[in-house]
Amino acid sequence: MRGGCLVSKQKLNQICQKINRIFKLYYFIALGIILSLISKEAISVRNFDLVNDCLIGLAIIALLLIVYLVAFLISMAIEKDVKYKYAKGGSLYRWYDMIHKYNTKIKWLNKVIKNFKEGYGLDFSEIETFVSPSGNKGRYEKELSSKFKNTQFIVTDLNIPEDHEESTDNYIYLSQNNNAFCIKEYLSNIGVFDVNVIWDIKGAIWYNSKGKDLESILKTYYDVLSSEGIILIDGYEGTRIGAVVNIFLRRFGLNVGYPERSSFTQIRKNINSTILSMYDIHKVGDGKYTMYVLKKKIVLKEKKIS
Repeated sequence: MRGGCLVSKQKLNQICQKINRIFKLYYFIALGIILSLISKEAISVRNFDLVNDCLIGLAIIALLLIVYLVAFLISMAIEKDVKYKYAKGGSLYRWYDMIHKYNTKIKWLNKVIKNFKEGYGLDFSEIETFVSPSGNKGRYEKELSSKFKNTQFIVTDLNIPEDHEESTDNYIYLSQNNNAFCIKEYLSNIGVFDVNVIWDIKGAIWYNSKGKDLESILKTYYDVLSSEGIILIDGYEGTRIGAVVNIFLRRFGLNVGYPERSSFTQIRKNINSTILSMYDIHKVGDGKYTMYVLKKKIVLKEKKIS
């Protein structure tokens, strides 16, 4: 029953998203302005047949605008449940592909690996267990696994995409839906109890960036990290306005930047004393290659974080 509901909601969201793509708001605005100008000109020359045609055109535009707004509101309501955003046809269905294409273009992963080694002393070849709880399709992790054969890479996500990378050799993709808050449970199911690195790039930390939610996800990660364990997150500087501009430019085929703020800029204002009692925070790299390391602190039992 729940599966049927999922399919129907997903299908409805697909339809609404198609309507949104076809009838973009700015098309209606542009057409409305053009027809209004024509109508104004027609009145000045007393061509009332042309005026009537323009009024009919405006009525059609108004009707299409209503359809667009209804589809937009329905899709927005459905996508309050994040899984529908990333499901086929959702507003973020191709998000990962676009970001991966852009990062490949700027050689992001290679630069980040180099920065970690030179700027923090982190050698990926010395990592034993590397977990990506919000790995989406797992392409970065798969590339890393081919470079660092002695490291075990474990990837999963809250909503598993259809075309994720398949498990091979030292790369394991857990293909059932896994909530990052349940990381301890799903790792223990495959015999993993100690994690050296958690890689969370615009994932669970990004989505749980406020107040108690942020504390909770970082506490969850803290409990599975080894004594010297670390969390790696993206940290480039970005603004909401810049993200909106990048989204707009993407509509014209220009892949010029990220369509959202980084994980660190998302959480920065909410890093409190509780979080700082769990982690030391270090910046590595700069510009688009900026990353942050959250290094686990050893907390004495009498001061154990609750």
